[in-house]
Amino acid sequence: MRTRPSARLLLLDQFDCVLLFKFVFRSGALAGSQYWATPGGGLEEGGNV
Repeated sequence: MRTRPSARLLLLDQFDCVLLFKFVFRSGALAGSQYWATPGGGLEEGGNV
């Protein structure tokens, strides 16, 4: 199995609202699909923090 180092954040404001990003696929194999995700993503080797 391939591993991919990554990180996700859970951000809340003073009202306990969560920051989410909406992804909508308009074309390709996932056309018509959508999902919500927290901020974050893959980490690249040798990258600075």
